[in-house]
Amino acid sequence: MSEGSYFQGYDLRMKKNSFAIILGMIALLAMFEGQYRFGFEARAAELVPQVLWQSQIDRDESSFPDTSLTTSIGENTTHFVYNGSLHAVNTLTGKTSWLKKGAFQGSIRIEGNRLFTSIAENKLLALDTKSGKILWSVNTSGRVTEITILNNVVIASHGDISAHDIKTGKQLWITKTTNKPIQVIPDKFTPLFQSNGVIVCKAVFFGLVPSYMTIAIDASNGRIIWSSLGDPIFIESKLIYVAKVSNLPYVAGDLNFKLSKLNIIDGKKLSTDTVIVKEADPKLEASKLPGAQDRSSGYYFLVINKKLWVYLSGGYASTIERFSFIDLPIRSEARYEGLGRDELRLVQSGTDALVVETGSGEVFGLESAKVLFSGKYPDLKIRSVYSDNELIYFFYENNSVLVFNFKKRAKEYSIKLAGLNEFDYIKNIIEFKNITLMRFSGKLIALKMI
Repeated sequence: MSEGSYFQGYDLRMKKNSFAIILGMIALLAMFEGQYRFGFEARAAELVPQVLWQSQIDRDESSFPDTSLTTSIGENTTHFVYNGSLHAVNTLTGKTSWLKKGAFQGSIRIEGNRLFTSIAENKLLALDTKSGKILWSVNTSGRVTEITILNNVVIASHGDISAHDIKTGKQLWITKTTNKPIQVIPDKFTPLFQSNGVIVCKAVFFGLVPSYMTIAIDASNGRIIWSSLGDPIFIESKLIYVAKVSNLPYVAGDLNFKLSKLNIIDGKKLSTDTVIVKEADPKLEASKLPGAQDRSSGYYFLVINKKLWVYLSGGYASTIERFSFIDLPIRSEARYEGLGRDELRLVQSGTDALVVETGSGEVFGLESAKVLFSGKYPDLKIRSVYSDNELIYFFYENNSVLVFNFKKRAKEYSIKLAGLNEFDYIKNIIEFKNITLMRFSGKLIALKMI
């Protein structure tokens, strides 16, 4: 190689290296800017969302409870209940496929081409998912609060528990509890469990002091196999864990309970641990958890990744005071106190329990006991937070949505939405292939990822 060609090649390499260095510096600055503004690790290529369609729904709030969005994937249709009406819209276009007006409420379950739901007049219904035609309707003893499908049998909780033929609605059996000292209760935190042909439900026992009870029912005939005082909190194969609180009625202070492991088939008690969850220091300024008033007992249990998290609300109008966890089946404890002054929301994401401070946007991992990331903008307030498995959605006052992927510790995407106002907040979100459906209080918006 001649001297000229050597230096010519060296000069070309220097130019390429300088160009690569400049690009690297730009990428590094972009990453730092992302971490400074949002507190996450920037991804090389973020998803780019586009609004596929928007559908206006009635903003008028009513006494009818909302239900989560439910998608019939085979027919590309989204079904949901809003203000007593049952809607079916095309997931790809947003056009209404059919609409049933009435007093629809409670759960929605879809099995094949049948949709199962209920109306306020204490009726359980089956409808054709494609046409909305009512296939059958049966009376129930009370408002239907939970519907599950087991071996082509529709099982409904309505104070009593009943089973119905999936094709005809014919009642196969009913377990009566409404005229007894025990009664199955509507509880959004504890749906019907099912394992090994056994249905487990939560009930309230009206004794001298009302307390929770676990009832196990044979799914084939409705016979009560066994019952045990306490909350059904976790099922693992043929085992069920039940927590019986000793100091009822609980309002504030330490929480004393016995954590028992039972055989789900016959209810035989295999082991019992006595647990005392200490109340947090009352001098610490606690933070309000939306929905805390839903639990008049002032506590609830959440099982994530085989760990039992105990939340003490301290009473009706109360605030977060502390979390504890107990390894299943080995007992241990950890304390997380004084998580902040802003409004808090407890969510489940992946294998961790997260506390999201909706004011500051900080996400606190209970498992790791530290702030994992922040969705804070300098000049914007967070209007609402929604969590769906690995994703956490922050909705801001300027109608922007910022999505974090908890598992990847990275921003997934962000988008500013039009046509919303200060009264809107995220109610439900579902993923369908490469489409994300966001349901706000007055609008349904479909995003397509490109």
